[in-house]
Amino acid sequence: RFDDTEAALKTYAAPISAWASERRERGDNAEFLDFFDGVLSRSIESGYGDEELSAVIKMWRNRP
Repeated sequence: RFDDTEAALKTYAAPISAWASERRERGDNAEFLDFFDGVLSRSIESGYGDEELSAVIKMWRNRP
């Protein structure tokens, strides 16, 4: 079940995005954080923001 959460997927989005931005500004490698930020953003846009972090799987399953 993805809807019985301790922390919703959208809870992680802002800090990951901020962390990636901070790393880029310092000139550090943010490749993974940029990827994860994109996955979170697409998952939220797909309507899974209030579900468990593992709901990102549903976004990939439902992609054409």
